Amino acid sequence: VVEEPVTQRRELEATPRPPRHDSTSRETLDNQLLAALLEVNKALNAAPELERLLELIIDHAVDLAEAERGFLLMREGDELAIRVARNLDQETIRNKAFKISRGIAEEVLQSGQPTLTVDAMQDERFAEQLSVHQLRLRSVLCVPLTVRRQLRGAIYLDNRFRSQAFARQQQRLIAALAEQAGLALG
Repeated sequence: VVEEPVTQRRELEATPRPPRHDSTSRETLDNQLLAALLEVNKALNAAPELERLLELIIDHAVDLAEAERGFLLMREGDELAIRVARNLDQETIRNKAFKISRGIAEEVLQSGQPTLTVDAMQDERFAEQLSVHQLRLRSVLCVPLTVRRQLRGAIYLDNRFRSQAFARQQQRLIAALAEQAGLALG
């Protein structure tokens, strides 16, 4: 991975970031969702190139869901490619190919439905998936990414250290972000 020049890092830091979600009231969360999506929409529309756009999508997803890591997965023929892998510090993750549960990602891509687990290692749905246990995954949130009405990929977020890191609210946020990302990528 090539390190970004300092000027590019400053530009990234200047990108509007959605607010953290501290309140649990429904109205406040809905207002935060709207404000966050407006900021994301502005940032996505201002992205100058595809790779930067993909990084912004994942950086915002990690921030909105307060995830440890985020991955943008895209179908390339019969293969599932990890196009972007970022952490909560907006750094690129090295050796990204071995860092996710491909079984969870494939399930989302086959069903077109999001997957949320509050503790993947204890979740019966993933008891047979070796990757979940090898990676010691706790919380996982994976939502489909549709571009021009076709399921093209997924946004995959996880936290290896905290169970219950994600809830339905984060799933709603990331699903809405995925819709905006699909429009920006179309």
